[in-house]
Amino acid sequence: MAKSFAQAAALEGLREYAKQWDARGRNMLPIWEQVIDEFHRGEAQVLMAEGRASGWHPKYERLKDNYRRWKQQVAPGRPILNLTGRLRTALTANPAPGTWYIKDRTMLVIRPSLRLDNHPGDLIAVHQMGRPGGPGSPPMVAREPVRLVRSEVRNIGKIVARYVAFGIAGRRARA
Repeated sequence: MAKSFAQAAALEGLREYAKQWDARGRNMLPIWEQVIDEFHRGEAQVLMAEGRASGWHPKYERLKDNYRRWKQQVAPGRPILNLTGRLRTALTANPAPGTWYIKDRTMLVIRPSLRLDNHPGDLIAVHQMGRPGGPGSPPMVAREPVRLVRSEVRNIGKIVARYVAFGIAGRRARA
């Protein structure tokens, strides 16, 4: 069966779109800043809601009594995972101090990090994973400051889809 001119033109048009989609999918650099902004917005929601904002996780576990009493004296009214504000800044500012952003054409890595002079290790990693107790140090439960929020995942999906399908970069995709 012979193709009509319209069918051939439509097929050629689809091939051209497919080439454009493939090319944009192989170079996502134009949208990484939008994705980073969306990540930081989602982390702000998680910290503000003490873990509940994700839609997938419960609220953070209660603070242990002795720590809760101490925190009430030192920083009354501060929510869980917010004592000095440095952790929040490390997760919500763009660019966040101490955070590594590795931007490749097809991959983005956001590696938040918070190191303090008087603490041996990365505080974000310790909070994310928890830590076993040691001599003179009680165990610490994991209170993951890095939790993806459903709206964050949806918005990042929209950013990627709009870019790959239509070449639109630089506009915010909000739920």
